[in-house]
Amino acid sequence: TLHNLTGLNSNDKIQVPELGPGASHKLTISFENPHNSGKFSSVWRLGCLNEDKVEYIGPEITLNFEVLLGKKRELTPQSFSKPVVDRAGRFTSIFPHLELQKILPIVKVNMRKRDDEIAELLLDL
Repeated sequence: TLHNLTGLNSNDKIQVPELGPGASHKLTISFENPHNSGKFSSVWRLGCLNEDKVEYIGPEITLNFEVLLGKKRELTPQSFSKPVVDRAGRFTSIFPHLELQKILPIVKVNMRKRDDEIAELLLDL
């Protein structure tokens, strides 16, 4: 189980299936949107229950992010690098119902992923 130790969504737990050596598992952490601007963090750690006590495994995982509230910045293709714009453009034919402006930020933060992995993320939009 992935345990939220401190920060946003404190005391949340996310179930992780039992995994063998070298195996991986994809999970998503959702945060409640803060009501004010600022820098936020959340500290997580893997742990398992052993005789009614949590035994932690591995290091703490700290997620840091900044929330800026106010005027929403218009994202245009000029806001992104040419490789991001070019790759995002390929997805517009696969997902014609999505505007390029919605695809660009997803592609930008996932440039190291394969196209099929990015396409999976775009399915949720």
